[in-house]
Amino acid sequence: MASITDFQAKGIVAGLASAPDAKPLPRYEIDDLMAKHPDTFNLFLLALERLQDENEGKKKNKWMSYFEVAGIHGLPTRPWDGVVDVNKVKTASGGTSIGYCAHKNILFPTWHRPYLAMMEQTIYATMQEIAAGFTDPKYRTAAQTFRLPYWDYFRARERKDTGLTGFRAGKQTSFPYGFGLPAVLRSKKLMVYRPKTNETTPVEMDNPLMTFNFPKTDGLTSTEWNRWQRFSHQHTVRHPVEPKREKDDFDDLDSVLNWGREPGLTYMLNMMRFPAYAKYENFARASVLGLMKDPTSGSLENFHDFYHGLIGGEGHMSVPELAAFDPVFWLHHCNVDRILAVWQATHDEYISTTGQLNASTPLYPFRKPNPKGDAGFWDSGSIRKTETLGYTYPDLQGSTDRKSILESFYDKYDWSTQRQKGSKGTGIPTGMEPVDLESVPVFINNSSFSPAPSLAVKNIQPMRMEMEQQVGGGNGGHIERMSDPKHIPSFPRGDDILKNEPQGTRLELQWFIDSEVLKDALNGTFTIYFFVGPVREIDTNPTKWKLDPILAGVNHVLTATEETCDNCAQQSADGMKVSGTSAITPILLDYVEVGELQSLSPEHVEPFLKKNLSWRVANASLSLLSP
Repeated sequence: MASITDFQAKGIVAGLASAPDAKPLPRYEIDDLMAKHPDTFNLFLLALERLQDENEGKKKNKWMSYFEVAGIHGLPTRPWDGVVDVNKVKTASGGTSIGYCAHKNILFPTWHRPYLAMMEQTIYATMQEIAAGFTDPKYRTAAQTFRLPYWDYFRARERKDTGLTGFRAGKQTSFPYGFGLPAVLRSKKLMVYRPKTNETTPVEMDNPLMTFNFPKTDGLTSTEWNRWQRFSHQHTVRHPVEPKREKDDFDDLDSVLNWGREPGLTYMLNMMRFPAYAKYENFARASVLGLMKDPTSGSLENFHDFYHGLIGGEGHMSVPELAAFDPVFWLHHCNVDRILAVWQATHDEYISTTGQLNASTPLYPFRKPNPKGDAGFWDSGSIRKTETLGYTYPDLQGSTDRKSILESFYDKYDWSTQRQKGSKGTGIPTGMEPVDLESVPVFINNSSFSPAPSLAVKNIQPMRMEMEQQVGGGNGGHIERMSDPKHIPSFPRGDDILKNEPQGTRLELQWFIDSEVLKDALNGTFTIYFFVGPVREIDTNPTKWKLDPILAGVNHVLTATEETCDNCAQQSADGMKVSGTSAITPILLDYVEVGELQSLSPEHVEPFLKKNLSWRVANASLSLLSP
């Protein structure tokens, strides 16, 4: 039987089901991997460091180096290891094919699954080599348990009052936890143990999770960089600081992540429970097709685009051509795959077996093992189960019961939704608390890390406003605001609507801004910003919009240019439209609290939005474009 080393040499994605342990192991949240599995995490850092070294990448199969694997997602435009996407050759001009893009089509979620497995396998193989150099055998054991970590945007990172964009009586609202970027993704230096020389005393290393340095030779050409002059050509950056744009603005990044938490969380939970998302084609992709049944305005892909925009700002993560070079890309996409896996575990539907793109369409360029001869390519049908590639997620361990999986998933998250009725009202669930970073080995004696002061946080009792009504809830099921006797119910017909529903049925009122736009409107990535408030208060500088107090929502359209992606060029020729949705209930509740909006009832919200809703558009470089 071929080994992982053999597969690496041939550029084959076998997944870790072929690893020595031969069983699916969980992919852990990044902070859990760091705090609870420090030896594995130590090897993970050392492996990333080695893979990102341009000289190390040329010693074996260069196509499995960090740069080449990341380059599959966008630039460079050359084929990966000679693999040509046959499906795109059929439609591309001149009989050639550029890129393997599977965005804005039904293959979006499944194409990224073997892509993640390719990087996971590459890191795993490198970890085995490094572990063999340690004298302590614990590292060889730790290396075999590795699976790629994910970043859960909705896990608390620190205990502190965090200001949220929005206002209440002229002030920002706040939450007693921070949901910013994990510290291990932002610290310039980390402490690690190295084979032989430093096995007992940790030494400092440049953090391979913070940035990726582009190779000086055999990297992106000057022509490929032409369109991206405002992006650093030296290394990846998140929310770059003007004017040189070589440094990350982590304060800005934390602010937008905290702003995006509540609408993002609402979006994710809705995808699990709203009936329209039970259709795989609706759930999976952001593109709009005339034949879609019960189409949604949102999708897993649009949710994914939203976080590409929040994380990248004007940096590399915000555009598909460059995004995968940023190490955070892999943790972000691993989380998207986790959401897909939970959805799969709680729904029957999957990608269709018919149509131009279907469950049998090859997912280029990801070769799969073939005992009978030359490798074929993975397809969506063959990677339906995560176990096929040797991994699972903690959310799916311990139960196969759909109801139980979904209830556990909700209990992890809906505690933190402002002013809604929490799952149990008992505060932060076990496993979602911030990690005590001062006790984590990678930060010990690390001068570049200054932990935020820990605060004593009581169990959270979110302010409750009338957003939901339940059959048998008493008092018509309304959740009253004791502080505001003039509060007008948002459900004047709630009892009538629910009268024939089973006991416990809930009626929820949420507000969204839905948008539909030509995918190639700007021949590349762009963002639509929605504001609810006086137009005169909107700054004319697009770089200020992400932190504007009246910003209500965004739709980040992640799309490559026609020049770098044949799939995108064909979609442009077809006049493809994409849809997106933004949860705006949080800012509407702010207006209710200050008395400028009477309730969330349509009779009050509709005229309010007609008067106060406006929008702006900016491209990936944050150049203002007139609506």
